[in-house]
Amino acid sequence: MTTNMPLVGCAPLPAAMQRCRFETSPPMSTYQTMFLLSPLQTPWPTTKSSSGVPVNMLMVPGAAPPATTALTLAVGAAAIDAYEHLLQVPYPLPKLDLIAVPANHFGGFEAWGAIEFIASGVTPPPDDPARVLNTCWLVRSTLAHP
Repeated sequence: MTTNMPLVGCAPLPAAMQRCRFETSPPMSTYQTMFLLSPLQTPWPTTKSSSGVPVNMLMVPGAAPPATTALTLAVGAAAIDAYEHLLQVPYPLPKLDLIAVPANHFGGFEAWGAIEFIASGVTPPPDDPARVLNTCWLVRSTLAHP
């Protein structure tokens, strides 16, 4: 499960349910709101941008080889660094989740702080330079939208 903001904590409820709370988000367009309920894993340690923003890769279990996950995380962190430098504005959220899902109707969906991608777009085979370059373009350009 993920949203635009980090998880504060969960409390148990009856019938094996939970109530989870997340940090309050800054004002944003409702079209950029993300709330994703799915079994997700983080197959690679969190990467941080130069300014300390944590970048996580979330995906369904068993979805990507670790080498391409590291690439996607590195591109996400580098994109935050580049946009902060170019715009002279710090990244405004406490985290960035890059979420690889099996299918969607777009290459990526730019919910602020939790960007959804079709898994094949962000988990290229490491020996396919064209797909690796496309992954770099997709992550950088989608991060620019919010």
